[in-house]
Amino acid sequence: MDLAELAASVQNKSASEGVWDDALNGKTENVLCYGSELDNKGYHDRLILGEYFPTQDAHCILISEFLLYEMGIIDDDDIGQVLGKRIRLEQYATWRPPPNMLLTLLGSNQSDVTPEESMALRKVVDNLRSAIPMIPNLTEEERRLVNKVLEKNTSDSSPARDVPVSAEFTIVGVIREVTKEDMESIWGLGRMARDADVIMPLGTAEELAFQSTYTSKNGVDAVTVLVDDEDNLRDVTQDLKDMGFQASSLVEVYETVMRNIVLLSLATGFIAGIAMFVAALGITNTMLMSVMERTHEIGIMKAVGARDGHIQFMFLVEGALIGIVGGCLGLLCGWVTSFPGDLVAKRIMQQQTGSPVDGSLFAFPIWLTLGVPLFACVVTTIASVYPARRAAKVDPITALRHE
Repeated sequence: MDLAELAASVQNKSASEGVWDDALNGKTENVLCYGSELDNKGYHDRLILGEYFPTQDAHCILISEFLLYEMGIIDDDDIGQVLGKRIRLEQYATWRPPPNMLLTLLGSNQSDVTPEESMALRKVVDNLRSAIPMIPNLTEEERRLVNKVLEKNTSDSSPARDVPVSAEFTIVGVIREVTKEDMESIWGLGRMARDADVIMPLGTAEELAFQSTYTSKNGVDAVTVLVDDEDNLRDVTQDLKDMGFQASSLVEVYETVMRNIVLLSLATGFIAGIAMFVAALGITNTMLMSVMERTHEIGIMKAVGARDGHIQFMFLVEGALIGIVGGCLGLLCGWVTSFPGDLVAKRIMQQQTGSPVDGSLFAFPIWLTLGVPLFACVVTTIASVYPARRAAKVDPITALRHE
């Protein structure tokens, strides 16, 4: 289990407040941070200015172009000037409800709250408990109940929740907003990765996350466990549940898909077996007709000294050659038709999933390329046994008289 993945999960669930210097208008804004690997293709493609992180533990960040727009930095020249500037991020260990939710509780319909108003509302929320005794309409019993409810949310670890972890970072690049093409090219692009305002290296995200007293004491809320093989998925899920963790996996979906694949393979195998049996009957019938048509030639060969084994071997070789040639032609036809079939299948899958499909859906491994002609040769040779034995038993005198 990679510790960096744990840090990324903590960062995804954290609300961070960045304090900007004078070059960035000296404003404070709530931002969403995300930890990224160095080889993240999605962010590399979205980079419009500057450069990517040099190392996993560098104290530098990428900033969203939209966040700069919200901060009043619109012109291209002004955007270019943010590179190399330093900002301070205050990261809270756990998610805290936005202060403007207080407006909803108070019945206000205002949704556009400035950062200054947000900070003022935050102070109201933080001092709400101390103001309870001054509320005139509450009885002593109601005050006791309210304090009891608030005490449930302020455990021993609550001071750690209120103390942010501060760190300064250098802006090294600017990323654009996510486009529809980005969503289609990167499968599984999550909301956190898509909507993040600030991107930092994964190692730095780990360092920042575990500087928090609350996180270092209580750990993380969730982790992602990767199994080395899909066959071990159920056992690993059950082991995690036995350890007392809540485990959620796609094991049921995986087993259902695998069961359907097995049933589909059996069905297609049964159909293929019937097709091979019919083909074998056709080859046997063709070889029998060939024996009847060449009865006179068989008689001549026996008259000049050919033995029964020679005649039988000749027809077996003929059947084997039919199988090899037929198998190679069938393989060639399958390879040629795979190109239009691949295009049609990819288009259908892309329309249903909304994501492009890379690579070909048709595979021609070496074992299949060599196995198909060999298998066809075996089938046609077996199908030629009876016609060959019948040709070998032809009476030469009767065969010479045959027209």
